[in-house]
Amino acid sequence: VVFPTVDAFIDYKLAWPYRGAEFAALSTDLQRLCVEELREGLEPFVVSSRALIWEPNVIRIEATRGCG
Repeated sequence: VVFPTVDAFIDYKLAWPYRGAEFAALSTDLQRLCVEELREGLEPFVVSSRALIWEPNVIRIEATRGCG
């Protein structure tokens, strides 16, 4: 998945209700620190256009019901 910027990716992740609520509960200083550390950690996934390439792990689970 391609995000135009690291900040767009962070906004996407924080839009999830439980993450957004946990982030909002932090002090402003901790929020700032958290975002700075996220940016640093995501830097290896940024390409020359400044876009972020996110490659989530995908697991496929299939269940079948046996006969009898």
